[in-house]
Amino acid sequence: MHDSAELIESFKDSCAEYGGTLGSSFIQALLDKYESRDNLNDDVRQQWQQTISELADYANNSIQRRVIRRFSLVLLAGWMAVDMELIPFSEDEITEAVTFMIERWLEDIETSKTDVERAIDRLSAYLRRNYHRIPDSDDLEIKGAIDGYKHNGLYLLLLPEVFHQICQDVTPVQVGDELKKLGALKHDTGKQKYRVTVPCTGKRQYFVAIHQSFIHEILENDLEAPIDDTSDNLEAAPEESHEPEAIAE
Repeated sequence: MHDSAELIESFKDSCAEYGGTLGSSFIQALLDKYESRDNLNDDVRQQWQQTISELADYANNSIQRRVIRRFSLVLLAGWMAVDMELIPFSEDEITEAVTFMIERWLEDIETSKTDVERAIDRLSAYLRRNYHRIPDSDDLEIKGAIDGYKHNGLYLLLLPEVFHQICQDVTPVQVGDELKKLGALKHDTGKQKYRVTVPCTGKRQYFVAIHQSFIHEILENDLEAPIDDTSDNLEAAPEESHEPEAIAE
């Protein structure tokens, strides 16, 4: 414990003595390297896209993608500092340090989630992977087994057994209650399922019906706004909305 306390105090003293001293050198190096603000913006934005791609595999949902964009700026600053010979490290060492922090952050986020939140994450991942291959409910040429239907441009109708598989060890009722809170579930009064006649089969049956607004939010958040469309101010990275739109019953 004593050694740990000394290490912490030593770290605090070093931060107080050296913290921020590289900043002025970094800014001066940028001024020396680039002829104009436009050249700086164009180059940084291009390299930022590269670092976003470098870290993209760490993000599985819209919140993680937003955070990864911030981590990618840290990675870019490190790479630039290496390129301008301001720090005695390699690009690989900078990348390793940043990815180490990302992994620690992801572990902390994952352990703080409830089982129901993880089930919602699985549903989101399922929709992201499979949405475009799910047929329309009026498609009369459907072949083979399906997981559900897109219906009237309003809902995704999941077969109950598919929904249960996504929930895994979480009670489907709990996941359905959470979807209700999110405004994402179309359901009959007093139920969690929606009974509807599917045109391609002519059968009236129960489905777990997900509002398209919830699905569109997931899919649209996969398409990050191009960096070139942001403000000239690099701090103004695009924010994303996570509230599903209300749909009139």
